[in-house]
Amino acid sequence: MPRTRVPAVATHNRTLRADKAPSRHELRRCKDYIARPRDSGYRGIHLVYKFRTTHEDRSVHNGQRIEIQIRTQLQHVWATADEIVGAFTKQALKSGQGSNEWQQLFALVSSAFSIKERRPLVPGTPDGELLYEEIRNVSRRIQAEPFLAACSEATVHIEKLNAPAVAYLLVLDIENRRVSVRPQTSMLEANDRYAELEKENSGNPNTQTVLVSVDSIGDLQTAYPNYYLDVSRFLHEVRSITGPWRAVLSEPKGEQS
Repeated sequence: MPRTRVPAVATHNRTLRADKAPSRHELRRCKDYIARPRDSGYRGIHLVYKFRTTHEDRSVHNGQRIEIQIRTQLQHVWATADEIVGAFTKQALKSGQGSNEWQQLFALVSSAFSIKERRPLVPGTPDGELLYEEIRNVSRRIQAEPFLAACSEATVHIEKLNAPAVAYLLVLDIENRRVSVRPQTSMLEANDRYAELEKENSGNPNTQTVLVSVDSIGDLQTAYPNYYLDVSRFLHEVRSITGPWRAVLSEPKGEQS
């Protein structure tokens, strides 16, 4: 059966035991990339469920695999920035391809985020002041901050329709920096349209599509900064690391261990 990937949910920095939560669905796999970060610096929790229902009209989906990705806000900021920089540089950074120095920077910054969240460091990265010194050196060599600032200032044309909606279909055209936000009034029709667009754009790496359910269009940019090519929060975090007033163990306001 095909697997459906549910977009990541950004959470506050609390201990997550989603693998222990009761569910009628069958948990098939749990990958904790927070306790054991990937070498790339990626961190998050991935849960793969087998869908189960007793509703006759939904039974056709029984057995389908669903992957849920759970990340803290900092982990989400990191993951989306990694994807955006990869898109602008036309390199598959999140797949471990492309510039070694950009990959190194993302691994090092992820460890700095891990320190803020009091979690394990990325394998192969240093600890203490050496970590921050390496971030400064790599960032300076590749001119990361000016590049990220240019990404943040890039003009993105946003097309949206003003209509009541139960969900929104986002289509990102990376090459033309265009985001189409299409309100959906029926989830059944929205799912069908999403499947059509996925099939239509399957061979085009410059086009990405996502179907999301949020309360407002304003929430979309917060939840999906990669679809708005927004790396401003990541740039802010990098500057807080490389700047003279770094608070090594400070945590974002309102977040708890």
